[in-house]
Amino acid sequence: MSTTWKYLPILKWKQGERIALRELFDAHWEVTVPLIEVMSEPVGQDSTSFRAGMDEVGRKMEAAIPDGKPIAIDARYVDPAYGSQAKLLFAVCKRIARTSKRAIIPVVSETMTALNLSQLEEEFPEVILRIHTPSVAPMQITGFVANLTGQGYTKKRIHILVDQFSIVKEDVGAKTAAVKPFLQEAFAVGCRSVTLSGGAFPINLTGYKQGAHTIPRVEWQVWSRIQKTREFPGLRYADYTVSNPAMPPAIDPLQLNPSIAIRYAGPTDWHLFKGGGFKGGRPGTYQGLCKLLMIDPVYSGSGFSFGDSEYAKKMASPKKPNPNGNPSSWRKEATSHHIAFVVSKL
Repeated sequence: MSTTWKYLPILKWKQGERIALRELFDAHWEVTVPLIEVMSEPVGQDSTSFRAGMDEVGRKMEAAIPDGKPIAIDARYVDPAYGSQAKLLFAVCKRIARTSKRAIIPVVSETMTALNLSQLEEEFPEVILRIHTPSVAPMQITGFVANLTGQGYTKKRIHILVDQFSIVKEDVGAKTAAVKPFLQEAFAVGCRSVTLSGGAFPINLTGYKQGAHTIPRVEWQVWSRIQKTREFPGLRYADYTVSNPAMPPAIDPLQLNPSIAIRYAGPTDWHLFKGGGFKGGRPGTYQGLCKLLMIDPVYSGSGFSFGDSEYAKKMASPKKPNPNGNPSSWRKEATSHHIAFVVSKL
């Protein structure tokens, strides 16, 4: 039986994202399948530390994701320098499937389709072919699919993810025109499904002063324009929630001082409520941001999602001894609302 979804949130499996998934309502899970980009230190796939690390990832997925809900797994960041990415993906998916007790859908890149995927094909009934539009041409999609079918996958076992990657502040009309040829090729090849993704949240909040701002949800606006054309019936949606698709630059943790902030999804934009730095921040900063959110018309109400209820609680009575929370709690609340909001609009 083929997996269906309307929404494919792409997550880097940070603690805040894990808690946000754990607190989703049943209605959210009915149309959502998470795609997890698994992170790890560069270690060989046969090492004890690798196995222990993947088992820990699987246990956390079991705790966060309901029984019976499949998980898409992308292993590209586990060890990019490892010699056989196909074997590494198989090893990651196999161990996570065992410890999470969940059905796994491996995510393969374009270059991986030319590798030996026989183990993957025998073990996992479905696969997601992730097309990175900045790196390939639309006409190449047919060849990537042919590589998979040549290794035993029927087209009805292949889902295509057309990923625009980072499109921060890009022109919506230009991005819509640019991605359409990819969608035309993806639909023409006749696989099980096609999903469109992209990420327009900035990699950090540098350049935004303290106060309220809006950030265009370019990926949603592009998807909405395409939907209105009715040219691609059944097109599914994906995004990177409140994160940028790119890996953040390596910075000494001692030098980091993230801004206390709320990232809140609205119909066409994120509403950013930004305070001062976390280190040495005034105790009432986050409470003040929650107040700003709750008097803004964009606020969905405390019953809308777990994250929205947390904003209401923290506005009324900030937790002590850390009333401003931390980067993990901010991400938890923002991701929770974001997923609920997207589901409500699909």
